[in-house]
Amino acid sequence: AIKYNNQNSEIYTNLAVVCQQLQQFECVTDNYGKAIELDPNNWQGHYGLGTFYDEQEKDDLAEKQYQLSIKTSSQAILPINNLSRLKIIKGDYNAAIALARQGLQKAKEPELRAVLYKNLGWALFEQKEYSQAKKYLEKAKELDIHRTSTHCLLAQVQEALGDVDYAWISWEICLLTESREPEVFGWRSQVLERIRLKDPIRQREE
Repeated sequence: AIKYNNQNSEIYTNLAVVCQQLQQFECVTDNYGKAIELDPNNWQGHYGLGTFYDEQEKDDLAEKQYQLSIKTSSQAILPINNLSRLKIIKGDYNAAIALARQGLQKAKEPELRAVLYKNLGWALFEQKEYSQAKKYLEKAKELDIHRTSTHCLLAQVQEALGDVDYAWISWEICLLTESREPEVFGWRSQVLERIRLKDPIRQREE
């Protein structure tokens, strides 16, 4: 396609996505860069480059690209969601909540609304607003029951509220369902370490 039209930014964006899946990193940055150079208003290019940096745990670079993507298109909800998640990881919970709410005002698809509710619940959990966090995490679960991170977070919120039996059910789902989210691996490690040390949830509530 590039041979026939080397001025189409979408072609370079698509090539960068393929390179990202193949983990050909120089190819990723080169082609996203070319796509953005040809069309500075290409929000997908900034978003894609942001996800690449996100996967490499280069949070500052990812955040910059997500911000550029949001600035380029008011309808770019995916980078709003990803930036909200990064803000939580960095401990900027108020910014994360504001971004999640901004995304929810625009998002229509159930799965996208679910992940925004998940981020909202996550940020509130970190702020120890457990009842509010539970409300939004349950909304996220209703909209997308397959997202593992929602169950992991709900387990922690239920535990904090003393809902021990429900917490164990949520932990079981958290441990057994598939996920590629790095925070999920962290939460799994924490609960498995507690089990290994024979430190059950019930004991923590005493």
